[in-house]
Amino acid sequence: MVGVRRLGARVAVPGDGAAIGEAHGAAWEQAYQDLFDPTFLVRSVAGRRRGWPDAIEPLLAEDGLLLVGELNGEVMAFAHAGPAREQPTLAEIYGFYSHPEAWGSGLASLLLGEICARLADRWQRVVLWTHRDAGRARAFYEKSGFALTGAQRIETLSDWIGDATVQAPAVEYGKKLAEGPTRSREARR
Repeated sequence: MVGVRRLGARVAVPGDGAAIGEAHGAAWEQAYQDLFDPTFLVRSVAGRRRGWPDAIEPLLAEDGLLLVGELNGEVMAFAHAGPAREQPTLAEIYGFYSHPEAWGSGLASLLLGEICARLADRWQRVVLWTHRDAGRARAFYEKSGFALTGAQRIETLSDWIGDATVQAPAVEYGKKLAEGPTRSREARR
């Protein structure tokens, strides 16, 4: 059938590095074009595209979760999460990006739902940080049930190539997680 979209989410494997890098780089290129200096943005996009094949295995070895979203069998998004860096009693989504070609397909919603369901097995709440001026991302998180916590910070973002960094204003969003299957079983005992 023409126009049928197959969406899926799964745990990432080492061979997904290049596709994750492409999704990450393309998302930065589109979403941040008006937020960062063009030279820094070009370096950052290239760094993410080149860096993911080497970065994926160490991330898979950590106590966290790295999922990919697939559109018609092709990796087009990723979500990286684990214990919150500042409050380990919470979960944190460290990175969540979708290739612009998948925007509007439903893939990001599916992937966010999947990572939240998996995080709910260990945590009751999840937080994430996003650029203060990233309107599209903020609207998506709000539509997905996340709310501003009131926390703000200045993040130092790297270009992934060398030592170029930029200071970026960020806001925190949070969400109560639905009870996961593991906690549900334990509660019934």
